[in-house]
Amino acid sequence: MKTVIHVWTNNCCNIKYNPNDTSSYWGIGDLLRGTIKLFQLQSSLKFQLFVDISLHPISAFIENSTHNYTNLIENNKHNIPYYYIDTLKPYLSEKYKQNKQCSSDELNNDQIILLTTNDKTIETLPITDNCKVFIKKILKPNTNKILTKTTYKIGKMILISKDFHRNLK
Repeated sequence: MKTVIHVWTNNCCNIKYNPNDTSSYWGIGDLLRGTIKLFQLQSSLKFQLFVDISLHPISAFIENSTHNYTNLIENNKHNIPYYYIDTLKPYLSEKYKQNKQCSSDELNNDQIILLTTNDKTIETLPITDNCKVFIKKILKPNTNKILTKTTYKIGKMILISKDFHRNLK
């Protein structure tokens, strides 16, 4: 079965990312809509969907699900293309047709597709309960990182507060 990995990244090989321009930056809502669209497409195009958040800043706060493609993503982090949602279905359909014509050896080498996408609106299908469960698995908070950062910030605030009060005396 073909595998599509939706890599949450703002560094796509076919779009120049400008950190000073927020229109070239996809936030969590943009990428969630893209994930929902891919989830909806997977049943009709018959692919297995994985989501990898390791290359997006949100990965500091939510757990990255484990999968067998971590090294593949790390090795190709500068080669992940962005697809506009309206070109995504034709692209995946064409890839799927090409794979049907390949031998099984070729299929194994070419069945993993890394990409990123977003969607302005989810208008084609309602969000199913299965899709909601899939999304909830992606949004699992990384409590260790959150607690560490929160503890650090609180500790820093206490030190600042003590210095402030000491200077008032």
